[in-house]
Amino acid sequence: MFFGPRETTKSKGAILAEEIALAEGKVLEKGTVLGPQEIAQLTMANIKDITVAALEGHDVDASTAALKIAQAMVPHLDDALVRIVVGPRGRVSLVANLAGVVGIDTAALMQMNMVEGVISIVTVPQLYRVAKGDEIAQVNILSYGVKRSSMGRVIAEAHDVIYVRGAIARTASLVQTVVQGAPDPKGEAAIRMRLDRLGVKLIQSTLVSHSMQALAEAIIEVEGDVLLIMTATPTQDIKDIAPRAIVAAGGVMTRLGLPAAPWPHFFAGGLGAVPILGLPDCMRDPDHCGADLVLERLICGVPITDEDIARLSIGGLVATRSGAA
Repeated sequence: MFFGPRETTKSKGAILAEEIALAEGKVLEKGTVLGPQEIAQLTMANIKDITVAALEGHDVDASTAALKIAQAMVPHLDDALVRIVVGPRGRVSLVANLAGVVGIDTAALMQMNMVEGVISIVTVPQLYRVAKGDEIAQVNILSYGVKRSSMGRVIAEAHDVIYVRGAIARTASLVQTVVQGAPDPKGEAAIRMRLDRLGVKLIQSTLVSHSMQALAEAIIEVEGDVLLIMTATPTQDIKDIAPRAIVAAGGVMTRLGLPAAPWPHFFAGGLGAVPILGLPDCMRDPDHCGADLVLERLICGVPITDEDIARLSIGGLVATRSGAA
């Protein structure tokens, strides 16, 4: 691609690479494709040389290249729950068609971004929760055009790079334990909000005394695809009330603890086909916390292993710092 100064009269079809002020306050904007009218305006203004970009035979214009790369990233839009939105010159966005979490082929994305610096593909983080209509990726071509060979190398790495996983759970239940004499705990509203944004309905919300027997009875009677438990006091041992209640109800415990600060008090288990999550106190508020990452993935059917949870430790320090030396 040619980029540099050129005689005005020899610039027909080129792209203006600078903003030029004409008479009477008129302006030719940067990025204008120069046709006969624009050339005449420049000539009348006695502007003999201008800075332009001009595509050559082996080049593809920025907008076409961005669109082709975006299409290669998501070749099956309906299956990926994604749509393409064409933006300004050289920019194309990928947008979620449904609430869920975003899956990314990170290795392929790295390779795509190593081909040529002017071809930039950016995404939200891996397994990031999005709402319908949220932008999840953006393809940007910084220059006015790129070599066809460079575009081809990016496309070769681009297939099925990004998709949205919608909720597979449709309903959930919440059980909160309470200590006698204490006020009823808040928490239902924040949990309902979290479920609503993924399209999951809270069909049951129950308060029971903070005892193994009462909680076990509530677990047995649970309805819904997912059971969420919030205890009156943090669960700190596998022999604490909530883990024992799950086992007494006929379920199993699979996890105690979450590598996140300041709320590591988390547990997981199951009763038959119903997964159980024991949520920390931070989930009583609407602010995002470490346990949200597990809840969102579970609802959207993303497998969660001990290794996956261990990865949450990187970035898991979310405690407020005073900034004091």
